[in-house]
Amino acid sequence: MIQLALLGLLCLQTPTPQAPPPVPEAPAVPAGLEPGVLPKDTLPEAREAWSALVKALSPELPAGKPAVPVTAFDLTIQTRVKTLREGGSTQQNDVMLRYRYLGPGFVRTTLLETGVERMRGPDGDWLWDAKKGDLFQLTGREYVEDRRELSQTLSISRNYIALCDPARLRIARLELLAAVPAGLPQLDGKLSKGSAVPLAATLQWIAITSPDFQVVEPVKSKEAPMFKAQIGLDPKTRLPLLATIWQDEKGAQVAETAVLVDLKGANNYRRIDGRLVPTFFSVHDPQLPSSPFVFQATPRVDVVVNTASSTLSPKLSAADFRPPKQ
Repeated sequence: MIQLALLGLLCLQTPTPQAPPPVPEAPAVPAGLEPGVLPKDTLPEAREAWSALVKALSPELPAGKPAVPVTAFDLTIQTRVKTLREGGSTQQNDVMLRYRYLGPGFVRTTLLETGVERMRGPDGDWLWDAKKGDLFQLTGREYVEDRRELSQTLSISRNYIALCDPARLRIARLELLAAVPAGLPQLDGKLSKGSAVPLAATLQWIAITSPDFQVVEPVKSKEAPMFKAQIGLDPKTRLPLLATIWQDEKGAQVAETAVLVDLKGANNYRRIDGRLVPTFFSVHDPQLPSSPFVFQATPRVDVVVNTASSTLSPKLSAADFRPPKQ
């Protein structure tokens, strides 16, 4: 996100568009995984916790009207991106964005102050400055960081959808956790209200193995990547308050893919199109290397969603993620 404004200043001419790279065939997802269907060996207490989570996030609908799956969104958000400098100081950049997503893999962000856009769609990754008429395809070594940031944006999109609409997840395994997951930082010393106990220790933790979450750079595998999400539920509202997500490689954590999402408390959930969704959250990267494993205490990005100008049911198509014809 930081590079958007900088790249807009560097755009001097429109290049000849290049053909997008071929889309690799996705590995097959294990047979038998259906949206919303729990594995037969799921224990009753895990089923109860899952049902409570799904109920807490169920949309408000007229009687007899089925819920429509969330497969896209068009959000107006404010982001605070934090970058660590040499010496340990932190640089902060605040930006307002229009943030569009169409599942499973298209994303587009627009800097509202400058109009500079970055997108990943059927024609590859692009940067467009409409005011200057400059268009760049984000290929080559000089745009490695931009492509990675688009992957981070896509990862946030898919995980946000998964946390907004858990009833549609394909679940390979669901279980209750007996203890708080390892690797959680202090999160600025956040404690439960009126107690010296860390907030994470007051939550009910469940673990979900599913192909429907997302990490920034999945480790390549012949089989479809599976992801593990450990979600801490508020014991009163049953809403997710903390979640860790990473690629699960045959039962082992791929540490470099891990991400921690702090959903900032039940009071920051709001209704968008009838759905109760988080409207303020922070994303933390793993501390690499670290032994034992731990997430960074300082988030990489804070996100605030403007509910008044956002929707979870936009009319989007692949054409909305293509660069303009020059």
